[in-house]
Amino acid sequence: MLVAMTDDPALVEQRRRWLLDTLGSTGRIVTNDAATALGVSVDTIRRDLRALDGSRALQRVHGGAVARTSLPRSFAGRGAMGADVRARLAGAVVARLHPGMVVGLDAGTTNVEVARQLPHDLPLTIVTNSPPAVAELAGHPAVRVVMIGGVVDLEWMATTGSDAVAAWAGYHLDVGVVGACALHPELGVSTTSLAEVATKRAIIAASAEVIVPAQLDKLGATGPFVVCPMTEIDVIIAEAAGDVATMAAFRQQGVEVTSV
Repeated sequence: MLVAMTDDPALVEQRRRWLLDTLGSTGRIVTNDAATALGVSVDTIRRDLRALDGSRALQRVHGGAVARTSLPRSFAGRGAMGADVRARLAGAVVARLHPGMVVGLDAGTTNVEVARQLPHDLPLTIVTNSPPAVAELAGHPAVRVVMIGGVVDLEWMATTGSDAVAAWAGYHLDVGVVGACALHPELGVSTTSLAEVATKRAIIAASAEVIVPAQLDKLGATGPFVVCPMTEIDVIIAEAAGDVATMAAFRQQGVEVTSV
């Protein structure tokens, strides 16, 4: 156990560094456990977490804190990151698709890569709210493409709003491939785009199977806007370097986890 720490600036810094190290190694800070380990009050830990939350170092949740997603907001910014990993994730999604399926393709950079990698002779119906994905499908003659209408969010390159939500409700999808900013075993799927929450929920509700491809920095993290609990997700296709304990926690929620 660490010795009790006062509010001397050097000791406050040491305590907060301990909290961040704990978050990095375990994926979560539990307020009561941290107070016991550091020999300080629960209120002291709560003050520390508020300060770290204000600096965007973590995300406070009931009973403690978890990692905050570090993904950039814009479609262009995300597209510049992790192209090799994104290609592997997309390839694993494509490998699960079979002739005749009706597939819901959510907006997002990985899902645009899914559209790019579809075999030209694979007959599918693709329903999507992603204009960039539609552009990629122009060279796939075996694919029937349905574009979901609505207001186009130019930052996320996705159609959103009540028209888009109502349109998704009109389909029975064999598979829905859903983009997400963050996935946490206990806190579920979340995003940094409030405008996309309702459309993502609509895709999930319309899908017989829901797949979420996820790069490493999405796993065990959380965003400000909750899409759904993990119990509504069937498959996570994840970057292979993901933490073993986090992967096991997803499986305990009944989610199939495939690493690439």
